[in-house]
Amino acid sequence: MKRNIFLPLIALSLLLIAGPVLAAEEESQAGIVTFINLVTLVVVGGIIYNIFAGVGGFGGVVGKALKTIGFGILILSINVIDEVIESLAGFGSETILGEGLVHDVFHEALPLLGFIVLAFGLSKLTKFIKTIK
Repeated sequence: MKRNIFLPLIALSLLLIAGPVLAAEEESQAGIVTFINLVTLVVVGGIIYNIFAGVGGFGGVVGKALKTIGFGILILSINVIDEVIESLAGFGSETILGEGLVHDVFHEALPLLGFIVLAFGLSKLTKFIKTIK
């Protein structure tokens, strides 16, 4: 029987992260915010992993549509990951999307691109469902 080790791995990583983060900054709420941001990174990573692991078993039109939807979610999550990294590093520091005007343009364009890819994947899926009926 195949065991899913991803959930225990997430729990262990949260336990290993929580202690030092909360102990380092007990007096302020910055430690709690940092911990929540790290939990967000772990959860987003787990969602992306589970989407692509679950879609791997499908083939044909349905598999392509689900993979396209997964890529749309991946594009949306890049924006979230960048915001979390920005809050962890402090404002004014460089993130994965650059800084200044480039950063602002990417933060506006990535969700739009992600939703366009999601819509394209969903339209593929609905076309397939309409051919079945």
